[in-house]
Amino acid sequence: MIAKEKIIFVTNFFPSYRKSIWKKLLNNEKSDVIFYFDPVQNRGIQVEKHFFLESNKLNSFNEIKNLYFFRRVIWQSKIVGLCLSGTFNQAIFLGDMNILSTWIGLLICRLRRKKTILWTHGFYGNENYIKKQLRTLFYSMGNKYLLYEKRGKELMIKTGFDANKIFVIYNSLDYEVQKEYFENYQKNNIQKEFTFFKNSKLKTVLFLGRLTPVKKIDLLIKSLYRLNSKRINFNLLIVGEGSQKSSLKKISKEGLKKGWIYFYGKTYKESELSKLIYSSDLMVSPGNAGLNAVHALSYGTPVGTHNYFNKQMPEADIIEDQQTGFFFNENDIDDLSLKIDLWFSKFDFNLTRSERRRIIDEKYNPEYQIKVIQKAIDEK
Repeated sequence: MIAKEKIIFVTNFFPSYRKSIWKKLLNNEKSDVIFYFDPVQNRGIQVEKHFFLESNKLNSFNEIKNLYFFRRVIWQSKIVGLCLSGTFNQAIFLGDMNILSTWIGLLICRLRRKKTILWTHGFYGNENYIKKQLRTLFYSMGNKYLLYEKRGKELMIKTGFDANKIFVIYNSLDYEVQKEYFENYQKNNIQKEFTFFKNSKLKTVLFLGRLTPVKKIDLLIKSLYRLNSKRINFNLLIVGEGSQKSSLKKISKEGLKKGWIYFYGKTYKESELSKLIYSSDLMVSPGNAGLNAVHALSYGTPVGTHNYFNKQMPEADIIEDQQTGFFFNENDIDDLSLKIDLWFSKFDFNLTRSERRRIIDEKYNPEYQIKVIQKAIDEK
């Protein structure tokens, strides 16, 4: 019997949306993965302990502390000692160059000839000269790379990194649960349930996320007002909470009064979110498109967002223009209005919901991710 490789996985905290892929890692037949992270940063230690207990893998979790300096710079306790011990075959690090202990850990692993994998965004494309040089130096200390998008891989190759050492892992959410909801809605032909709009027969545009300035939700509201003035009418459903809620309600006053804008508030329940997303005809993320794009396409709902990719999140890579969504010129209300109108008049009929969701089944799921991770581990 071939012995399992021991892999240490060092990250900053427990991201709840990664539960599915972490379960796959814990139950991986080829590798024994031990996690190191700070449980305090994300809802307390009980949540994390429960997760590892559920998988009967409590010994696969080790608590460390994130010590913050100047707000963004982090030192993680125990990591240097762990790397010096050398009691592992390979190490996966969160590829964040603001974590100083990771620099030291990578250097020690290199000296001890331990292979390292950086799980990271890679280059954004908008770095200034100094930041680009620092990022290049940091990444060059690793051996292999897990990236969230194809564009990140292209930028790393352009910077001089070996394409054979770069693996695109994408991102995933609660794939199995969302798939079950989607198939149930398809099977039972679930119809819209938006009783809060005056005219529920209108197409519904959805915003899903935090109500903060960086999301630029005012652009979406203003673009729909513009279409409304041309008698091109839609409903707007805003799901989320945040610091901009009161100011957004002010500019939505007329739409709220006429019953075509509705602020739903926040919810984390997939039973609610699944119905809201599935019943919507389009999701628009006027700022950056992140995991909300993956969430929307998990239910076959198309996604619109801006086309300035140097500022985008990696999940924007999931959108195929005019097929599973569209891109508009950043901060351009006229272009956003035009693209929303064009989507419903010309492109909405190109694919069915199931066809738009296909990318989730192909790449944005934990089964695909675990195969990519194992491929990276196996790469010498």
